[in-house]
Amino acid sequence: SAKALYTNRERWILYASPRGKILVDAGAEEALRDGGSLLPCGIISVEGRFEEGDVVRLGAFAKGVVNFPSGEIMQLKAECEKDKKKGKHKVNNGSVVMDHCNIVFHD
Repeated sequence: SAKALYTNRERWILYASPRGKILVDAGAEEALRDGGSLLPCGIISVEGRFEEGDVVRLGAFAKGVVNFPSGEIMQLKAECEKDKKKGKHKVNNGSVVMDHCNIVFHD
């Protein structure tokens, strides 16, 4: 169900050519659809090289503006995986990869 009217910013995000792609797990997608922001722990993989402020594809369901360059996002994701292995489940290590206000759903 596409929204009839997008804001100018949403339209810009929607029509910008994406610099890369971030794949997220089902839990992260659900959280995003419920109004959450994207955290490193929900990321499965990062494709392409991009900088902070670039528009990237979010799975097959959305596009958004990233707060970190691709290399840094991969580091944050790796730290999260290390914590999980140690049994430390930090919900948020303080790093928001993509703010909800910068995510536009297109499915």
